[in-house]
Amino acid sequence: MDKVKFASIFGTIGIIIFLIVGFTVPLIAESNPNNRVIIDNTLGEYSAPACFDEAGFTNNIDEMILKDAIEYDFVPESSCTESELPFEKKPLFLVWFS
Repeated sequence: MDKVKFASIFGTIGIIIFLIVGFTVPLIAESNPNNRVIIDNTLGEYSAPACFDEAGFTNNIDEMILKDAIEYDFVPESSCTESELPFEKKPLFLVWFS
């Protein structure tokens, strides 16, 4: 097998892998991932600041950015938080090119 044929096969496989990863890696879109949220470490939930009074959190609270809260598997505490911080996971390429 000559070098040109090997390089073209290797390049084609690389492009296919790049496209598959680009359309399957989910990223957060539609919301600013740097929004501050209040988290409850005991319950594993986060709340938008506007919804904190009705959240019913324990005393084990802290704050972090939305992106980190989602990465640490915190869930929104109510529909109020979901409506205040709307987000959607989209594939990498759709976030980059939309």
